[in-house]
Amino acid sequence: MTLLDFGSERDDRKPVYTRSGTIIKQLELNDYQIQREWQTLDRVRRRTDANLKSMADRNRRIRKVRSLSPYMYNCVGMIFSSRRAWIEIDELEQILADDFYRKISMAQLDAGDIVIYTRNGTRTHIGLIIFIEREANEIRNIVVLSKWGADGEIEHDLQIVPKGYGFPTEFWSEKIL
Repeated sequence: MTLLDFGSERDDRKPVYTRSGTIIKQLELNDYQIQREWQTLDRVRRRTDANLKSMADRNRRIRKVRSLSPYMYNCVGMIFSSRRAWIEIDELEQILADDFYRKISMAQLDAGDIVIYTRNGTRTHIGLIIFIEREANEIRNIVVLSKWGADGEIEHDLQIVPKGYGFPTEFWSEKIL
């Protein structure tokens, strides 16, 4: 395995680029190394279970835990680097522009589009739309797949996320309209 040197320390992470060739900023190396040491499958499972219990205590039903992985990636890395990197949420604007995404309305949503959550005007989380239930051209339910920080991947209804993520405020697509 070849190690890449992004700076003064050796780094086993690979760079991630947008389609236009811009390098995408990942979790700082020191933070990544510290997190990686603590990231075991058992810890991921315990944190995910605690999150699910907290949601249940607030009467918020989670559809399903899709997967648990000790590999270090987050919600942005799940969508834009195939579960291979922890990409800073601040990179979303560059990624959306370079990868030719367009902002769309909820009525235009299809499976494969993305939703961005914000809290107090700051982007906090991103998820992949995996299912939309429509009845007579009206949306009844939207199911999202997202990675909750260092925890597991969760299938959940659009509004059901940890409180710190805020609310769904933007929808984006790269599809041809």
